[in-house]
Amino acid sequence: MILAATLLTAAIAQAQDGTGLIVAPPPAWVEPVEWTEWKKASTPNGFVDHLIDIQVNLETEETFFRIVYTPTTVDAVQQGSTVTLSCDPSYSAPTLHSAIKRREGIAEDQSGIKFQRVQREVDLEESMYLGIESWVAFLRDVAAGDVIELSYTVRGFNPIFAGLYSSIIDMQGTTPIGLASLRVRYPRDRKLSFKVVGGGSPGEITEEGSYREFRIRRAAVPAIRYEDNLPHGYQPASRVAISEFGSWADVAAWGSRLYEFEPAPAIAAKAAELVANEADPESRALAILSFVQDEVRYLGIEAGENSHRPHDPAEVLGNRFGDCKDKAALFCALAEAAGLRARPALVSSWRSELVDEDLPSPESFNHVIARLEIGDRTFFVDPTRSLQGGPLAERAIGDLRRALVLAPGTVGISRLPEPRPISRSLAERITITDFTGSANLRAEFTYSSEAADGFRAFANEKAEVDIRKEFAEYLLDRYDDVALIGDPKIRDDRITNVLTVLVHARLPRAWTAEGNKSRFTVSPYFVLDTMTDPPSVLDRSQPYSLPYHEKVSHRQEIDFPEDWTVEDSSDSRGGNFFTLERSIRGKGRVVTIDTSFRIDADRVQPGAWRAYLADLKESRTDLGWTFTKNFDAASSGSKKGGTNRIAMFIVGGLLFGASALSMGLDY
Repeated sequence: MILAATLLTAAIAQAQDGTGLIVAPPPAWVEPVEWTEWKKASTPNGFVDHLIDIQVNLETEETFFRIVYTPTTVDAVQQGSTVTLSCDPSYSAPTLHSAIKRREGIAEDQSGIKFQRVQREVDLEESMYLGIESWVAFLRDVAAGDVIELSYTVRGFNPIFAGLYSSIIDMQGTTPIGLASLRVRYPRDRKLSFKVVGGGSPGEITEEGSYREFRIRRAAVPAIRYEDNLPHGYQPASRVAISEFGSWADVAAWGSRLYEFEPAPAIAAKAAELVANEADPESRALAILSFVQDEVRYLGIEAGENSHRPHDPAEVLGNRFGDCKDKAALFCALAEAAGLRARPALVSSWRSELVDEDLPSPESFNHVIARLEIGDRTFFVDPTRSLQGGPLAERAIGDLRRALVLAPGTVGISRLPEPRPISRSLAERITITDFTGSANLRAEFTYSSEAADGFRAFANEKAEVDIRKEFAEYLLDRYDDVALIGDPKIRDDRITNVLTVLVHARLPRAWTAEGNKSRFTVSPYFVLDTMTDPPSVLDRSQPYSLPYHEKVSHRQEIDFPEDWTVEDSSDSRGGNFFTLERSIRGKGRVVTIDTSFRIDADRVQPGAWRAYLADLKESRTDLGWTFTKNFDAASSGSKKGGTNRIAMFIVGGLLFGASALSMGLDY
C-alpha cells in the first residue's frame, strides 16, 4: 500500500515566479486514500486509472483532486505527460501538491516543474468566451508503463449560486479505474441531498462533531465503451448527484432572481418599433422573436458569474450579441415591454428525460429558451436559433423534452411538446423524347418545418455558384451524367415555413444501349439517402438513436415518347421502427413511382437491434426500377417499334452518399 501523505510531504509551499501557482502540501482536512497499482490487462483508450480521488469541503470551498494513472501506449504518453490545471480566476485558484513519476518502484518528485500560465478558450470557435485560465507543464522522461500521480486543490466556488452547492460527479468513464473515491465534508447545519445513479452502493453519511461527511468508493470500475449514435438522455455511467437545493421551486426562485432587470427606455423603444405594424399578439411575438434570432448574433461572454447570469437586456440590445441566456433575457424583456407574457426556461440540450432522475439543481441544464403565453395558449421558443419560419406553434426548439420555467409559481419540471414532424420531399419529372439516350429532368426539392430552417441556414452561407455546384454534384452522384440548365430557383415562404428548390437538368445518358435493347434505370435515392446503413455490428449493448418524426418522400414521374403499360401496385414495409410505402402506376405515356419513408421510433433498444437491421435490409430490396425497350429485328436499328418491359432491381446497400440536400438537417 502507498499512502498519499508520505508522497506529499516533500512539496514546499511556494509560488512559481510569474504564474501565481502555489505549490504546497494538501489542506489539513484532506484524508489520505490508500491505493495499489491496478494491473489492468487492457484498456480502450491507452490509460489505466489506479486512483481517482475527489474530496470536497463546503465550508472552505475547496475541491481536492488526486489522480494516479498509467499511460500504456505511445499515444497515451503524449497526452498523459502534460499536466493542466484549469479554473476561472475570477473566483478560484489552484494549488499544486504533487507531480510524481514512478518507474519500476522508484519515485521521482517533479512538483518543481516549470508551469506556464495560459488562457485557453477551447470554445472560442463556437463563439463562447469562458475566461478559463490554465497552468500547463510537461513531465520529464515519461514512458509507457510509468505510474503518474498528480494532486491539487482548487479553492473557490462560483458565487453565482449564492452559497448553495450542487454538482454531478461521474464515478465511471472511458478509462478503467482501480479505485474511485468521493468524499464530501460539510457543516451539519447545511442540508445536502445525495443520489447515486447508475448502480452500486448508495454511499454512507457519517457525523463527527459539527460536520457530516458523505463517502462512496468503487473498486475495479470498468470503462464505459460508448457506442455510436446514442440517443439524448442516455447515460450509462455511474454518477453521484449532490444538491443543496431543496426543490425545483428553489432552483426556479434562484434562477428567476438572475433575470430581474430594471425596465430600460431602450428596450421599450425597440419593442414599440418592432410591433408597430403588428395587430395581434402572435404577430408581435413573431416580430420580436425574429429580431432576436436573426439580428442579435450569438456570442457568449461567460466568465465568472456570467456562466449563469445574463447580461442586462439593454446592454445586449446595444451590443447586438449575446449567448443563449442573453438572447432569452432580451426576448423576454422585449416581449414584456410589448404587453406579452414571457419567461426564460432552463433546458438541457442532451439530458432530455434524464432530468427526471436528477436532484433539484442548476447542474441539470446547459441552455436557456423562453416560454410565451398568449391567452390560454403556451409556446416554447428558442431565441438562440436563427432563420426560422412558420407560426409560433411550429417554431422548432429541438427534442429537449424537459424545462424548468423561471417564473413565480413554478414548482416542478415542465414537459415540452414533442417535435413537429420534419418533412422533406423530392418530385422529379423525367421527360424522354426518344430512346436514344438523353432525357430532361425537372426536380423540385421541398423542405418544411425544421428541415426548411436547416436548408435556409445552409443556403444563407452559400453563394449562388456554390448552391449550383452542390445540386450538380448531388444529382451527378445519382445519375450517370447530369448537366444543369440554369441556376437552381429557391422559393422560401417563411410564413408557412416551406422552402422549395427547383432544378432543371439534362440527362445525356439516361438510356443505355445493349444490342437491340435500351435500358433506363431509376431508384428512389432521396429516400435511400435516409435509409443509411448503421454501423456494421451484429449486436449492440446500448440504444441506437433514430431521427424520430422524420418523413421523406420521393415521386418520380417518367414521361415516355409513347404509351407505357405497367401493372399498378403498392405495398408497405417496415416494422416497429419505420414504415416504407411505395407504389407504381401508369396512365398513357406517364409512369408514376411514389416512395416514402417514415421513422416511427426515437431509438432501437439493444435487444431489437438485429430485427431492426433485418427489417432495414429487407425494406431496401427491390426498390429500384429498370425500364427496357426491345426493338424489333426488322426495324434494322431504326429505333422504332418493339416492345416495352419494366422490372424491379435490388438495392443491396446504400448506393448514394448522403448530403445536406438529402438529409435536410445535417448542415
